[in-house]
Amino acid sequence: MPLRSLLLCLCLAPVSGVFAGTAPPPAAASATVALHVTYQVTEKPAKCPAGMHPQGGCVWLIGTTLESAARWPEMRRLAIVDAPAPGLPAGCDTATSSGVLYGKHGNVHFKGRGYYCPKTDTALYRYTLDAAQAKRHDLPVHGTIRYTGSSNSEIFASSDQ
Repeated sequence: MPLRSLLLCLCLAPVSGVFAGTAPPPAAASATVALHVTYQVTEKPAKCPAGMHPQGGCVWLIGTTLESAARWPEMRRLAIVDAPAPGLPAGCDTATSSGVLYGKHGNVHFKGRGYYCPKTDTALYRYTLDAAQAKRHDLPVHGTIRYTGSSNSEIFASSDQ
């Protein structure tokens, strides 16, 4: 290599990010992986936790995803349905839930608050994952659960807040 080419190469190397066969590191990947899973659910009557007597009762929802490569293939949660409250859609009752997403590399616990509508057999919850478990699995901490009784399905979807 002629001296002029060698000097030009050495001068441009720091500008181009290439020096002695190295390249700059790739940009850092996103810190979290969005959660979007649809479960087919079955319902089973549940005994409510001690000291709780909600108007609508308690039920287990047990779900399995139909996606063979799903990161979170199973879900189990307890729904506690109480009474109507101000600010909810007409005919809907307050509801809380807690449960577990079962994954191939560990589990994530969550809690949610929202409402259940008996006339349409639908529910909407805003969930919060256990922060330490979410961090370990690179998941956003917050999201929604949408239950549709007519199709026995439930969709978990992460959100920014």
